[in-house]
Amino acid sequence: MFSLFSMFSRQKQYCESLKQLPQQLVRDLPMTPEIERALEIVGKHDPRLPRRLMLRAEQDIKLQFYYGGHYIAVTRTPEGLSVLAETLEHASELLPTLTEAERRFVTVMRPAEWAVDSETGEEIYEA
Repeated sequence: MFSLFSMFSRQKQYCESLKQLPQQLVRDLPMTPEIERALEIVGKHDPRLPRRLMLRAEQDIKLQFYYGGHYIAVTRTPEGLSVLAETLEHASELLPTLTEAERRFVTVMRPAEWAVDSETGEEIYEA
């Protein structure tokens, strides 16, 4: 029977079977002085930013710092974003081994290159 509630129910956000694969949780990547400085700048820009959004900023900054400019395969887990493949070649090998259902939960992405001066904390833009 159709119900209005089912129309708005949340879809599952992660795939249990992907947990069996080797992966790196982004939140567990080391916090470097450069990442700390970039997070300070985010906090100064908007000091009222909720903790949830600061954690998202940390995740995005870590992705840029560690994987910026490279294609990676990621998936969501209850613990946060997790990297399944650190290169395009590895992702190309991994994806065919997954079921169609598992592939729905994997995203191949290319984080922006790290472009923050570690001394000043200012973003660097090349002309």
